[in-house]
Amino acid sequence: MSTWFARRIAGAARWLTSLNPLDCAVAAFVLLVCQMLFWPWLQHARDQARVVQTKDNMRRLGTAIFSYSDTHQSFPLGGGPPPAFHQNEPEEPEDDDPAAPLSPSRSEQ
Repeated sequence: MSTWFARRIAGAARWLTSLNPLDCAVAAFVLLVCQMLFWPWLQHARDQARVVQTKDNMRRLGTAIFSYSDTHQSFPLGGGPPPAFHQNEPEEPEDDDPAAPLSPSRSEQ
């Protein structure tokens, strides 16, 4: 059994030492061509994954908006606090006098 193993190692060593630069160049060229053929397919797969992820995100966003509207009987605001905070705020009295100044800075002018 040891002679078979020794022959196997010797064959591997012989193969490693018998490489010449032309063989290495051919192997590198073959790898480069395989990569050039594989690259567009990989990019296409990545683009399709982005499209699927974007569609899933939009579906989840729509589900969340309609779930909110079912719970609160209105669509969510574009920004700011939810409507519950606006209901508790005191209303400011309105001035019906058109000659009243609009802001403190205008009254100084």
